[in-house]
Amino acid sequence: MSDYIACPFLYEAHSDFQCNVDILCDEIASMIGLLRSILDCARIKDAEKLKGELLYLCNLMYCISGSVRSKDVVSKDRLLWVEERLSSLKDCVAGRASCVVLPQGCYPSSLSHCVRAKCNSLVKLLHSFREAGNDLDGTVLDIINVCSNYFFALALKLNKDYAVEEIALVL
Repeated sequence: MSDYIACPFLYEAHSDFQCNVDILCDEIASMIGLLRSILDCARIKDAEKLKGELLYLCNLMYCISGSVRSKDVVSKDRLLWVEERLSSLKDCVAGRASCVVLPQGCYPSSLSHCVRAKCNSLVKLLHSFREAGNDLDGTVLDIINVCSNYFFALALKLNKDYAVEEIALVL
């Protein structure tokens, strides 16, 4: 094994999903950190509060990674926290997405859509992990699903704050 390994779990067996979960959680946390760093406080209502939420969610991704590896259950309190933030965002953007909208808009909104999509990838990976016979508390899947919805609602809010209109999907 190399002395220059970037992550101690990189050489785990291919059939072991945990390394892939660790890497994807790290990617999501990094994207959340980037999103937090580019928020324009002058344009975004409650920007400091939002930055605090994003910091919490960044940390939560590492907690999820750890809970898969060590079998510790992520608490329902964390799920309730994300649900409360999602509810608040939904109230803020009520009526903005009455149809399917394209993942576009201002840069922070577009990045929020990217985080949402990565959360969906994590849900799929964790579902496969569980289907392969691994023990995984359903709360972990619930949290990631709610996070995906949170980042969708956040994308709508950011477009609203930046005065960018949503564009409907046209089939």
